[in-house]
Amino acid sequence: MAVSKWIYATKTTRNISATVIGLGLLGTALFLILGRRFGLDARPGFFGTHAPLYSDINLAVEIFMALGLIAGYILIRSKFRSAHQYMQTAMVLLNLVMTIFFMALIFVQLLQPGTTLSLSVIVEIAHGTIGIIAILTGLYLLLAMNDLFPKSWQIKNWKNLMRFAMWAYSAVAVGGIAVYVLFFLG
Repeated sequence: MAVSKWIYATKTTRNISATVIGLGLLGTALFLILGRRFGLDARPGFFGTHAPLYSDINLAVEIFMALGLIAGYILIRSKFRSAHQYMQTAMVLLNLVMTIFFMALIFVQLLQPGTTLSLSVIVEIAHGTIGIIAILTGLYLLLAMNDLFPKSWQIKNWKNLMRFAMWAYSAVAVGGIAVYVLFFLG
């Protein structure tokens, strides 16, 4: 009997992982909503810049997500397919939560008529545009890899799409750090 070279999680591990990811995302969303309601978003940040608290939280989470994507890459290269799937799923969903509560409103405001183009605005628009592409790619992969799409909607060469998503998310992380630097350190 041949032994699979891939390491898979048990059903219990999958259920626990899904619960932890779901509760973590729900907790993050509630914190962001309630924090805004009680004025936490306007408080000074913790990095020692003139950035507000939510901008510092966003930067810290963006760095965490970049490290999570790297960890997911290492997991798949080490043949831990289930751990890779959970890590990447958590990072894609966390990115979606952060985008909804932090970046979407700012991105829409930047696209309004009369916005003065500057280096920081151009970098932020590029960051947002690449971010939209990364999110859509990540969501497609998340749905396809968790068998939530009909087989007819799934592509055959998904590894190249995963590589593209990794590079897109990496570019978004670098762009997010650049936006922070331009707005709060420049």
